[in-house]
Amino acid sequence: LLNIVGLCPDVDYRIEAYAILNDVFSPPAIAYATTKPDVPTGPPTNVRVISRGPTFVTIEWNDPLPEDINDRDGIISYHIKLNGSNAGSTSERMFTLTHLQPGRTQHIQIIPVNDQGKAKEQFAGEASAITSAGVPESPTIRYVLPKFNTATIKWDPPTFVGEVLAYQLEYMVDDAMFDNTILSGNELAAYKYILGLSSKVDLVHSVRVRAKTNPGWGNYSQPVTFIFKQIASMEIKQRSCNSVIVEYKIMPLPVCNYST
Repeated sequence: LLNIVGLCPDVDYRIEAYAILNDVFSPPAIAYATTKPDVPTGPPTNVRVISRGPTFVTIEWNDPLPEDINDRDGIISYHIKLNGSNAGSTSERMFTLTHLQPGRTQHIQIIPVNDQGKAKEQFAGEASAITSAGVPESPTIRYVLPKFNTATIKWDPPTFVGEVLAYQLEYMVDDAMFDNTILSGNELAAYKYILGLSSKVDLVHSVRVRAKTNPGWGNYSQPVTFIFKQIASMEIKQRSCNSVIVEYKIMPLPVCNYST
C-alpha cells in the first residue's frame, strides 16, 4: 500500500506504478482517482469598503484563490460577521451592513462557504471601517427645578461618539417662544443651565434641549412642562401686646409635570 499525501481537494489525479527489474521499467499500471472536496481553506481576496455613512457600511470582495476553494462547484455563499456576531449571508460578492451606530469602528469578517460547508474562521476575509459621524441623538433631561424667576435644568448628553459643539435650550410659554439659549465652549461640560423664567400664572411652561455636532443639530429631547399657580403668602411685619401687622402677598408657585 502507498499513501500519497499533500494532494489538493476535488482534483482528478492519474497515478502510474512501475515494476523495476534489473533497471528495466515495466509498462505502467494506471489508476485514476479524484480526491474528495473540502471546505474552503483560504479567505476571500481584495476585501474593500466601497461606501459608508452614519448607519451603514458596504463592502465588496473577490473569491478565494482557486487552489483554496476546494470544490469544483465553487463558492456558493458567504457568511458575514460584524464585531464577532452573525450579521447575515449572501451569494453575492457585496454586502451592506445597516442599523449601525455613527462614529463607531466596525470589524467585519467574510467567511466563504462551498457545498462541503463553511470555512474555518481563520480563513475569513477581514475589513474595518468607521461609520461617518451623524447628527446626535436627543439628550435626556434629568430634572428641571423651577423657582420664582429661574429654573435649573440638568440633562444627560446624547449617546454619540464624537464632539458635541453646542446645546440649544428652548423655553416656551403657552406655545410662544420665551428664550432660545445656545450653550458652547466651557458651558458644554456641565450639562446644566440656570434659565430665566416668566412667572405668568396658569400657562404651560416647557423646556427642551438638543445637541449639535459637525453634521448639524440633532432632535430635541422630550419636553418637561410646568405651570405657575398663585398662592397666598403672609409675613409678620410688626407685633405688640394687643396687635399684629402682617403683609399679605400673592405669589406664583411652579408645579412641575414631568412629561419626559
